[in-house]
Amino acid sequence: MGYFKNRPPFQKRIANSSLLSQSDEILLDDLLFLISCFENNHSEFITKAPSYYIDQYFQLTCEQEFANSYIIRNKVLLTCHLMLHEFQLGIDFADHFLNQKFAILMNRKSPTVVKTNQQKEEWLSANIQLSYFQYLQKLAVNVQVFHACKVQQYPLFQEGQKFIDIQTKLLWLFKISNLVNSGLGQMETLKSALLMVPEDMLLKEIVLVYWSDIIVFYNFLSKEILQLLDYYRHLATHICLQFYELYLQLFQIRNSISDLYKYRKHFDRDNVIKQPKWFDVNKPVHKQIEEFMLKQKLNMGNHTDRGLQKPQMSSRGSKSQIALDTRIDLSKIPRKGGAMKTHRAGRQGDSDGDDEDFEQLKLILQNSNMQSKLAKKKQQQQQQQQQQQQQQQQQQQDSQVSFQKQSQEEGTDLPKGYINAEMSDFIIQHTTFINIQPNFDLEKLQFISGYFGPFKINQIVEVPLWVAIELKKKNKCRVIPPEWLSIERLQQKLDEETINELELAKMEQYYFEISSILFSYCRDDIKDDDRIKLLLEDIKTRRESKIQKKIEEFILRGSDALKINNLNQHERNKIYSNFYGDLKKLRQLKLLSES
Repeated sequence: MGYFKNRPPFQKRIANSSLLSQSDEILLDDLLFLISCFENNHSEFITKAPSYYIDQYFQLTCEQEFANSYIIRNKVLLTCHLMLHEFQLGIDFADHFLNQKFAILMNRKSPTVVKTNQQKEEWLSANIQLSYFQYLQKLAVNVQVFHACKVQQYPLFQEGQKFIDIQTKLLWLFKISNLVNSGLGQMETLKSALLMVPEDMLLKEIVLVYWSDIIVFYNFLSKEILQLLDYYRHLATHICLQFYELYLQLFQIRNSISDLYKYRKHFDRDNVIKQPKWFDVNKPVHKQIEEFMLKQKLNMGNHTDRGLQKPQMSSRGSKSQIALDTRIDLSKIPRKGGAMKTHRAGRQGDSDGDDEDFEQLKLILQNSNMQSKLAKKKQQQQQQQQQQQQQQQQQQQDSQVSFQKQSQEEGTDLPKGYINAEMSDFIIQHTTFINIQPNFDLEKLQFISGYFGPFKINQIVEVPLWVAIELKKKNKCRVIPPEWLSIERLQQKLDEETINELELAKMEQYYFEISSILFSYCRDDIKDDDRIKLLLEDIKTRRESKIQKKIEEFILRGSDALKINNLNQHERNKIYSNFYGDLKKLRQLKLLSES
């Protein structure tokens, strides 16, 4: 069919190959041809840059005669998946793939009755192909992580970097754990699809490639956890608890992979799958680890350690869940068989468990909202008590203290306007709104603060930050980072900080706190996250240097007021907590010497 259209030679070759035919197979020669063109290694097609041929390929696949075919859509998605597996090509291909919309898959509804072949294709398009496309988007964002795991190394993005510290290792391991869970989250729906269309050879090939991704991530994760078992006792308490959370997650991942391995006869027609090396720890060692971690948690007490925030979601349904800075009491969430359901990410359509799953989701959000309300009320009571204590101190000492104009009398420890870290997080998560792309359908939800939703599959909706976090923990959405959290915008701010050595550039009021929260829970949704993290650190360092200089000048001058423009809340709190008391004492000494 490609002979009758005026297409470039490359597109003609692809249009008449097995890559875009109605057959149920893709020939290896056609795949190798495509790779050679994309890598600029084919003798016939070397006149253009590789990006030209990648764009030509996607333009061709968007043509109506190809995009409307269920079989060809499967071939296109599978081809993209295989391209992402190629080392150098995968990185370049990922950038182009992330710009593709695949509009034909959006807004598809799953049929309630599935009997005819047409109904089966509609069901597969709505439940399999859309989830597959979303998974490939996530893989494209993290393609360098995948390639690093493939060669059993941590991703190193800084030139000359050879070593990474234990905290950074754990960040990567949490991210990898989230990626392997994303792959496993598709398997229940894929199993249903294989039972529905057992003759679909392309679908079986797709499951095999899914399997290869899962094993790449699993092998690296299990290798690193086994190495950490040798010296976990020597880690700092909060790092040790993070390791334990990963340790528990790995057992869940292993069990899910084991179930999938037992099911392999339904998709591994050529017996190419080999039994993985199962992660296992003997019972005495496992018991020692549990006892040691219990002591660590008891030592932590009830104090909130912000360093315990994990970069990804908690271990859903683990028997010894470590509640790390979360509002949800997991013991109150309905469970089946004593354990929560796991790996349900990406489930769509009208499957039997969806209604129950969404009821759990509603309960989680409502519980979270109620806990937030109670926390806010408790904080208000604490504020009232603090104000009463301050008034009593002021009456006893008969003095007033202001940060800008100090008097002779002694005043309170911290000035008005200081917000502690817990209160700041609470305010930010309830006043900041962010866009998400849910992977489920749900009507509007009503809370004290208003209505959220409705939620439609893959349609952008704006929700408070706390709602986005809770949905992300359940793998129910993709978080869309704010516009200012991009390389271009942050580089622009860094340049402003560099050029103007005296004044601070104007930043988002809560840029530090919001970026920390997003990196803790949604790092896999942030493109070029490592470069963005470095830019944020550079901006923070330069701003702190300027603030330090201004404070030093203020002390040397002996002025009555210190004025710094464009401070954000995090920086104000840092000044108050670190310098306010010392500056107050210096002022008192000066007044004493003058008298």
